[in-house]
Amino acid sequence: MATTPDVWIEWIHTLCIRAGLSAPDAEECVCEILQRYCRRRGAYPWNELAPDERLLRLVAHNVACEYQRTSAHRQRPERDYCAQQQALARAAETPEHQAISNVDAERFRAKLPRYLRETLTLLEAGYTPAEIARTLGVCESTVRTYRRELKAKFVKYFGYDPTNRGSCVVL
Repeated sequence: MATTPDVWIEWIHTLCIRAGLSAPDAEECVCEILQRYCRRRGAYPWNELAPDERLLRLVAHNVACEYQRTSAHRQRPERDYCAQQQALARAAETPEHQAISNVDAERFRAKLPRYLRETLTLLEAGYTPAEIARTLGVCESTVRTYRRELKAKFVKYFGYDPTNRGSCVVL
């Protein structure tokens, strides 16, 4: 093989592409391959009289595999997020369903005693039980009791547990 750096770089680039990397990814790996080879042999292949092509192939294969693993690992959260957003879009209710749900929610709310309505409003606004207790002037344990009552009434009215289904009502 020729002894110019360009020829070696092109050869390593081709090895990476054969290992399954795209051309831009292969370009990123060439430098790492040459650095590992140099650390192992003490010189770059174009500076040696008899470069070890077998070692270079092995290092190229290892770096390509590592690159693919780390790329897949980095892309996993993005894929999971996209899949979650697509599932939410598919599960989006029609305007008619949303209107019916809103009417049902208002009927449910209207049947609640005043203290439970206030607790539910504060829970939906994102208040913690301690903040709700301060706002309503009751103990935090009382707020926990109110939450249990709300949940029981919700299950009785709607027929399912909102904490298990991911409902909008926060109990």
